[in-house]
Amino acid sequence: MNQFVLVCRLTRDPELHQTQTGKMVTTITLAVRKNIKKENLEQSDTNFIPITAWGIGPI
Repeated sequence: MNQFVLVCRLTRDPELHQTQTGKMVTTITLAVRKNIKKENLEQSDTNFIPITAWGIGPI
């Protein structure tokens, strides 16, 4: 199994949905900031990563 760790922020609250067959689906979007160094200048850029998690319901 692959694992990774992202230092990020949620762009909004997670959205919980239920399919017609009763399966729970949660969608979130993560904002991951990355620092870029070009020619001794530091810049930052943000990637937005959409995530869909199946079978995740309220706790």
